[in-house]
Amino acid sequence: MTLILLKINKTFHLVSIQAIHNIVHTNCINTALLYENDNHYHNGNAVSIEIRIFEEKVRDRATNSNETTQTVIDNCLTNLSDHAVARLPGFKHIKRNIQKQRGQNNLPKIPHDKTFDRIPDQLTTTKRNTAFLQYDSGPGNDRIIIFHHLNNYNFLKIVNNYYLMEPLRNAVLPVIFALLPNKTEQTYRRLIDKASELCPLWNPKYIMMDY
Repeated sequence: MTLILLKINKTFHLVSIQAIHNIVHTNCINTALLYENDNHYHNGNAVSIEIRIFEEKVRDRATNSNETTQTVIDNCLTNLSDHAVARLPGFKHIKRNIQKQRGQNNLPKIPHDKTFDRIPDQLTTTKRNTAFLQYDSGPGNDRIIIFHHLNNYNFLKIVNNYYLMEPLRNAVLPVIFALLPNKTEQTYRRLIDKASELCPLWNPKYIMMDY
């Protein structure tokens, strides 16, 4: 079976030549477009492909993310054509399927404050099963959590200038990810002190912050 890349409604789809035989005619080896028929547009086939892709995205996000049910739907609806949206099942049905799928995964619930007990083990390591959570000050409104990969220690040793701010034009390479309760000087001092403990050879000359 020969497949081609077909652009429909600003979206590219991989479809078979047979499925679109009423749209275009090609030569015997499918290398040249000989004829295009504007009168027989099988939009239903393209819509079915869109719906299948939508369902696959929903299953994946429902299983592998902690997004809310509505957020899963909103993200998967991105770039979906109006024709495909019109043919989707009711959103209540989609939400029930997401919740059912969620009941089959082992992801923990999203905490809504900083007083949760501890970070579940499955969220403390990378997909390669290496340690990612390096520090958690514990439950409380002043909680600080630090994530980074141990391989980044070598990078911290050689870099002299650090920018703790939102990047504007220049590219920034994230090395440490920190969840902070606020942007006070005391909190940033706690972060820097803990980073120094984690990497004793870290000795920056300059640190720039944006409060």
